[in-house]
Amino acid sequence: SPDGLNLAYISNQENDYFGQTDLFVYNFKDSSKKKIISGAKYAPSWINDSTLIFTLRSKPNKEGSKYFNLYKMSINQDEPDQLTENKRLRSPVYFKETNLVAAINTIDGLSNIYISDLDSINFKKITNFNNQEYISTINWNENGKKLIFDVVVSHGRDIYEIDIDSKNVIKIISQENDTRNPIQIEDKVYFSQDYNGIFNIGYKSDNNETKFLTNVLGGAFMPDIKDNKLVYSLYDDGKYKIALIDNIIDIKNDAI
Repeated sequence: SPDGLNLAYISNQENDYFGQTDLFVYNFKDSSKKKIISGAKYAPSWINDSTLIFTLRSKPNKEGSKYFNLYKMSINQDEPDQLTENKRLRSPVYFKETNLVAAINTIDGLSNIYISDLDSINFKKITNFNNQEYISTINWNENGKKLIFDVVVSHGRDIYEIDIDSKNVIKIISQENDTRNPIQIEDKVYFSQDYNGIFNIGYKSDNNETKFLTNVLGGAFMPDIKDNKLVYSLYDDGKYKIALIDNIIDIKNDAI
């Protein structure tokens, strides 16, 4: 959360199947967790210290179609507020200073990014991918003028960015390794990359060298950073856990 006191995440921990996920909030102060709502899909985003925006799959309409609509809800609210209708939007990300929400729309395996003002919901497409590219995760850069995101073109993922005003899209990280889950903190882009065959959290240094912050046996994904603390999803012993590093330091690449 913006104040650093809570962590929002989705988990299937109370369900039988991997895709049956619910939205939880973990409190760092007392180590408690609370299920906010059942059935939430994909990554949520904080609007403020107590309110989240997220995706829920709708019940079938009269034609039998199911949609993925956006909702917002405070952590003490009983029922969510529905923001969109008959849309297929996922992984929303909010930027407070511009009051803009960006989300991914995927139809027949082809993904594009849409944005809208939070107060007057009207999502408009800003990317123009047309060759079955798949976008997995998106995030705002530090000033809200660009979005960074990972894209599957054929095999593996690379990191792209789009300028919101010009709509210009460029690839900013392209390597043989699969690079995903980008976030930008200050002037650095952090990501998860399968360097040496295992996903770890890293970033690009000033001399364009990849530096790593984790060194795990299973896999480290979905980083977020606040006040020099790193939180990520750790794959270990056949399941995912939430891991926290209190003080971020670089690890030598020859140890990874």
